[in-house]
Amino acid sequence: MHSFHIALLALAISAPALADIETAFVWVQGSPGTNFAVMHADLDTETGDLSVWGDYQGLVGDLTAVALEDLQGQSLGAIQFTGPREGIAYGTVQLAGPALADALASGVDVQFQTTASPAGEMNGFLSFFQITSTTLSISGSQVVGTNGAPGASGTLNLTTFPDGRVSVGGNMSGIDLPITALELRGPAWTDENGPLLLDLAPFNSSANPSSYIAQVPAGVLTGTQLDDIEEGLAYLLVRTNAYPDGAMRGQLSYGVLGDTYCANRRNSSSFIGGQLELRGSPRLRDGDLRLQGQFFPIGSLILPIVGTGSQHSFLPGGSEGNLCLAGAPITRLLNKTSTGQGLGIFAIPMDLAQIVIPGGVTVGQTLHFQCWYRDSLQGQATSNFSNAVRLHVR
Repeated sequence: MHSFHIALLALAISAPALADIETAFVWVQGSPGTNFAVMHADLDTETGDLSVWGDYQGLVGDLTAVALEDLQGQSLGAIQFTGPREGIAYGTVQLAGPALADALASGVDVQFQTTASPAGEMNGFLSFFQITSTTLSISGSQVVGTNGAPGASGTLNLTTFPDGRVSVGGNMSGIDLPITALELRGPAWTDENGPLLLDLAPFNSSANPSSYIAQVPAGVLTGTQLDDIEEGLAYLLVRTNAYPDGAMRGQLSYGVLGDTYCANRRNSSSFIGGQLELRGSPRLRDGDLRLQGQFFPIGSLILPIVGTGSQHSFLPGGSEGNLCLAGAPITRLLNKTSTGQGLGIFAIPMDLAQIVIPGGVTVGQTLHFQCWYRDSLQGQATSNFSNAVRLHVR
């Protein structure tokens, strides 16, 4: 038996992936030290909507504007700071062309301008450059349709970069060398086999037979294939002489589905606020989607909602949260009451094909999920919203 190490696997794409919502967060503080803000932002790469909101306090002067600027100081627009809640700034501006590309590449500056400091009493920088990483298991038991190597196991780390690169690194043990093929395959779910995307063996550049170093040149994978990887519909298959049909397999999955956006606001029981996750399969034919969440008020009635819109409506109807499914019809799903010992959890199994929306759910469609739930503020009944999750139906 030998230990098998993947030192590096870099995958580059030749076409853009599906449009996504990029998120950013920043702590804003000025030189006086008593003033600060906590700001969130969502940038929809499809519509160009830049939605920014956050809580602020401690300003020395009277607030006159909350301006959004690029790195050259050019105005991108401004957001509101007056409304139903004092100390909350929020709003959406539309970006297009060079302004959208510049915001994605270089970020956006948030300026709190006051009578004491007209040029900006405090400012913060929203950066949309993000790296997402997860760790997953790989084993002989995951090989589909045949028996993999008994006892073979390991871990892999999957990292996705904003420029489209994907890196995979980790350790495997319990297999006999040599490795005859290390294949990237998909689209496929955990219980099925998929077509070959790329055999990584030709890129082996390691002099050590127990390690593997691979770098895939740019232009090898398409944007659609990158989406398959990010949405858990691709896997690595390890072949050896003893196990030509597969010694080990590992599904490249982040564990949760979709793009999380529209950060949840705090509620009456948690400063974190209600968190929504999607798990299972993003494919329409699988019927295996699960909505689950935590940090909701115990015993709160939770109403999951779904739609095809992603516009932001801030503090709608006096709510303490933000609705981020606006702009298109919204469908209510099965009610659920949160339970748990201090966690406020819930879980709802769901079949994508059974969701009722205008025209029905179809492959290639983008759905947006969120939870609307009962809450309280200083003893008064109100409502709140979880974060939102954007899912590409496959």
